[in-house]
Amino acid sequence: MVGQKILTEEQKLIRDSQRRACLGYSAIDIVFAIVVPVVVVVVVVVVVVVVVVVVVVVVVAVVVVV
Repeated sequence: MVGQKILTEEQKLIRDSQRRACLGYSAIDIVFAIVVPVVVVVVVVVVVVVVVVVVVVVVVAVVVVV
């Protein structure tokens, strides 16, 4: 009886941890699937904007100096 009770408790714990792992992985996958492309797009946009601003500033500086 006691041995069976311990076993069932362990089985419950294992089942719970497996469920949590499945939920956790699916949630992480969803987050990565949404966040990673958004972050990449934002980074690309920021880099492009910075490059354009730097180019404009340099051109304006050259024109003003000349």
